[in-house]
Amino acid sequence: MKTFKNYLCWSVGVIFFTLLIDACGKADGDTSYKLNGNEKWIEAVNRKDTLIFNVPDSSTFALKRGNEMVNGYWLPKSGSGFYEYKFRHDSILVNNMVWDCICFPAYYFLLSKDNSTLITGNFFDSSKPTTAHITFYRLK
Repeated sequence: MKTFKNYLCWSVGVIFFTLLIDACGKADGDTSYKLNGNEKWIEAVNRKDTLIFNVPDSSTFALKRGNEMVNGYWLPKSGSGFYEYKFRHDSILVNNMVWDCICFPAYYFLLSKDNSTLITGNFFDSSKPTTAHITFYRLK
């Protein structure tokens, strides 16, 4: 009988812990931003950087910045690659999937009500300050 009580105690503890973690994860996100699959966004000023949200309900996007010559090789520009993201009220938490840390720094984020303009903090362009806001227009 004592083993059953231990088992029951552990089971209740695991279920409680799982529900607690799940609730904390949902509190992080903000569902007010809705990005549909296959959305492409181009940077407004230079029109060289592109964000691609390619899978509905996915938490990843691709940033394409073009290529540059480095030591005689054509390589993707710094900052290009895949990113995980989460929304939190007026910010986006971004993690470059190439980084060796699982950290999600927060950057400013605003999606226009008509879903045609996206403004984000600078998380990828080292030539601009991280406090700069970058505007993207939705490609149709």
